[in-house]
Amino acid sequence: MSPIIKRLFIALIAILLLAVVILAVLRFLPKKEAGSPRAAATPASGLAPAGNLPTAPGAAAGVNAPASAEILAGLPAANDEALLQNALVVAARDFAERYGSYSTEGDYENLEILLPSMTDKFRSQTETQIAKNRKTGSKKSVGVTTKALSVKPEEAMTKGNLNRVRVLTERLTTANGATTISYEELVLTFLYQESLWKADSAEWVKS
Repeated sequence: MSPIIKRLFIALIAILLLAVVILAVLRFLPKKEAGSPRAAATPASGLAPAGNLPTAPGAAAGVNAPASAEILAGLPAANDEALLQNALVVAARDFAERYGSYSTEGDYENLEILLPSMTDKFRSQTETQIAKNRKTGSKKSVGVTTKALSVKPEEAMTKGNLNRVRVLTERLTTANGATTISYEELVLTFLYQESLWKADSAEWVKS
């Protein structure tokens, strides 16, 4: 084999090896994702956590949320009402279950926990009632567990006015060693204040 042919043969082998190396490197390079990295990192629609969306007892999965937060930050107007309505239902369910579950040994802790979720008027009324009940006291040992079965707003939701919601509940009452079950409806009214649904009144109605 002549020196020229030998050099050409070596050069050809070198080119083939280089091509193999390049193909191997290209194969293991990460593929480019669709869309820019900036767009992928930005939350769609700029939604902030929704108010009154903490995980509530008995609340459907995905509703929570969050439970407590602010509503709307740049969502299309068509979605605003649906989000507010959903937050109202979750707030009513959570409020009813906490409001209706207590024990005489609990010293009205269930109501004190709910005070931040009330309007100023309802909060003042509730604090007065708690003080009165503590002064009177109770000789009976009673425990009540309340579960919300359904939540139904009475009419179209509005931000500026009172919104009435009916919550059908199942209540297990234990007293003197005996347990009874009753079904009662809690009629609640809510006002949208400080980016949250706040209870303005609560009234039990036996079914």
